Amino acid sequence: MSYFITNDYGKNQYEKVGEIRTQSTLHPAFIGLIFLSFCMIFIILSLWNIDNTINPKNNTYVFYLKSKRSLLHTVSNKFLSFGLDTSLLRDIKNLPIKNNKFINLVQYLAPAYIRIGGTSADCLYFNQTIRIISEKVINPVDGQDITNFTINEKDFENLYNFSIKSKLRMIFDLNVLIRNINGSWDDINAKNIISFAKNKNMKIDWQLGNEPNSFHHVFNINITAIQLAYDYHQLRQLLNEIGYSKSLLVGPEVNHVGDTNHMGEHYAKTFLKNDKNSINYVTWHQYYFNGKEAQLIDFINISNFNYLPKQIKSMQEAIQSSGKIIPMWL
Repeated sequence: MSYFITNDYGKNQYEKVGEIRTQSTLHPAFIGLIFLSFCMIFIILSLWNIDNTINPKNNTYVFYLKSKRSLLHTVSNKFLSFGLDTSLLRDIKNLPIKNNKFINLVQYLAPAYIRIGGTSADCLYFNQTIRIISEKVINPVDGQDITNFTINEKDFENLYNFSIKSKLRMIFDLNVLIRNINGSWDDINAKNIISFAKNKNMKIDWQLGNEPNSFHHVFNINITAIQLAYDYHQLRQLLNEIGYSKSLLVGPEVNHVGDTNHMGEHYAKTFLKNDKNSINYVTWHQYYFNGKEAQLIDFINISNFNYLPKQIKSMQEAIQSSGKIIPMWL
């Protein structure tokens, strides 16, 4: 069977086209029917247009942007910043912070703060020469590695150089779980880090601890908001003495904001009431839902994402009720 269709028309048949057209004259009744059809279509379209004019189904909104009006607010050029989780420092040798290709990619996120912090920040020791712990410790709640570990001077310097080459400003989260017998914060290890950074003329901002209101179920340790406020004051004095009086100190880095018991807000409020003007910004972590239990539908459910404004408002109210006038970082 051939897939090509042969044209059976000869040249002489195309010569009869004019004759065919002459013979196919339309009947007057058929012309009238066509005219009547056009009239009906016109009437239907007219009625549809009137209905849409009276009851418009689509609203049109026009916005005029007046460039001459004063701005409502100007954000920092580091408004969109990001973090590098401290857990990655457990295997810092395989972290590509000295890789030029990686640095070039990160530069596209600048200017920004890069926060070196997270759960493992409260497991990190600096230049610890003695063995910290004998076996690996896993958090039974979420399976995180909460074993104490050490970074050395070269590791810290590589982290800082990475941030500088990437045109970023580093915020380093210090370990708040190194405690004295009386429950106060042992600042010796932090002092070693800060002194080393100052001797290298590093420009860094600082934090102390990560999500302290959740320590009880992560580390089975409790640090009250009042105690943490004293710890922050201790750190602020230490920074001022060593030469970081102009560096930012941010905290308390709470979570569980907007929950039914408002645990994060209560902790932050108590912290601020007892804070002696140590911090520059109130910081907190926001979660729409538990990622370990989330389903695909949760990520496209609009009601979930309407949760953020409520959380922000709740945290603002907590700050105001503390009596402090201080901006917050999310």
